[in-house]
Amino acid sequence: MSSADSFQSDSSDIIFIIRMYTEGFSKKTISEKSGCSRNTVKKYINQFIALGKSFDELNQLSNTALEALFKAEEPAPSSKLEVLRSYFPEMEKALKRKGVTREMLWRKYIEENPDGYQTRSSYFMSLGYKAKF
Repeated sequence: MSSADSFQSDSSDIIFIIRMYTEGFSKKTISEKSGCSRNTVKKYINQFIALGKSFDELNQLSNTALEALFKAEEPAPSSKLEVLRSYFPEMEKALKRKGVTREMLWRKYIEENPDGYQTRSSYFMSLGYKAKF
């Protein structure tokens, strides 16, 4: 997508993507012609469909109105997730010591954070945290 300095180019990218979509172009073609990733193209197309508006209605909107419709705020991570993430570097160091297992560290986390994540999915998140965070 265009630089984040100005929404002007972002709004014109959005209009370009939606216009091409309504004209029947594939997401791959739209991605190539707009210079946006396919995921960005999919995101804007899905938002357009969910809005239930026509291309002409969107094309008449101001840049500010387009921004309000299409520029979604990223949700802030929950405090539980922040606490869990803060344990990952400590877990990584501890796992280098002989006799320390992930299970032991997970039990310690649950013991110290009874209101924290209690599911095994959180445990498995810790296994590959470097790649994801």
